[in-house]
Amino acid sequence: MPLLVVTVVGALNRFVFSLTRGRILLYKFTGMPSVTLMIARPEMGHAERAVLSCLPDGETHVVLRHERRMHPADALLTGSGISIFIDADIDAWPVVASPVGENPDKLLARLLENESFIRRCEVRASRLVPFARLKPDSRP
Repeated sequence: MPLLVVTVVGALNRFVFSLTRGRILLYKFTGMPSVTLMIARPEMGHAERAVLSCLPDGETHVVLRHERRMHPADALLTGSGISIFIDADIDAWPVVASPVGENPDKLLARLLENESFIRRCEVRASRLVPFARLKPDSRP
């Protein structure tokens, strides 16, 4: 049912947008929040960039992955000896990735409580599940 609502809203949005020649937009879809990470292993010599879907959880971010598919960066997040930095234009700050320790279904339900209807639909339609938690690195 929710996917049907999103489809109808999208079609109505396109119709009004074309009818008014771009002057009126009924609803602006925002997409999934994501984080850009620079991930480096000691043997690599360079950092790989990865853009991963995530949801904020207080001062941490919970990285989401597809239920059945594993992104290559997902495997890197769980490796040892990995340096991870959140890349935000000019600044980059270190984070520590750890596996999600709680029940993924309960965690996802809690994270989606305060999200918009469209974002909840997108997470469920894409079958995203919590995978890792990114915490600020407090080491000196």
